[in-house]
Amino acid sequence: MKQSCLHTDKYLDFNYMHYNKNDRVNDAMITLAVKVGSVNDGDRKGIAHFLEHMLILSLANASQIAPDQFRIKGTTDFDKTLYEITCSDKAEDIGQAIKLLLEIHSGRLLKKRDMEEARRDIDEEFDHFNDDSQSSLFRILIDNSEFLNSIPIGFRDGLKDISFQELQAFHQRNYRKTNAHILIVSRSDEEIIRQYFRYSVETISTIGQCQLVTGEEEDYVSLLQRINIC
Repeated sequence: MKQSCLHTDKYLDFNYMHYNKNDRVNDAMITLAVKVGSVNDGDRKGIAHFLEHMLILSLANASQIAPDQFRIKGTTDFDKTLYEITCSDKAEDIGQAIKLLLEIHSGRLLKKRDMEEARRDIDEEFDHFNDDSQSSLFRILIDNSEFLNSIPIGFRDGLKDISFQELQAFHQRNYRKTNAHILIVSRSDEEIIRQYFRYSVETISTIGQCQLVTGEEEDYVSLLQRINIC
């Protein structure tokens, strides 16, 4: 019987880990972990959480690269933010999921028009958070600690004052200067997954360089065609 094992690699600014599982579950889980959380908020409480919602919405609204079969979830904690994609355990789907997570890390698809939808989603979270008995226990446990003013969800009053420019600056200041981790849990072949990972990192990096040269935004497909990837 094939044993579960962990493969690791470091490529550019990403630490890559592939846990080769031996169970019969047909789904794979691909996670991007960024060491940025609510403790990085500074005086803009909740901005890390707000950015998490904006980055996920940026994928949901870019239909050409967000197939329906991918389930995307984000979680902001005190010291980190996780983005998880569940998809079929096929190498090509895992490769696409890796590309989506790298897009999140790049922040290239952030759009100002998504801000109101993100605010509505977070507002609903506040309602659940305030009604949830577990959140009351959470507040008791961290009471009188330095973390009380840095709860991951942020504060409702400050949400409306966060600007798009501040979100972009927070992303550039934190995400782009912090090593990220990609963890893949699947049964797919290790070498194929590693090749997808490296190819995706190079693709996203090249697209970013093209935008810096032109100084303009292009849609995803056009950029891929221009650099002969499609």
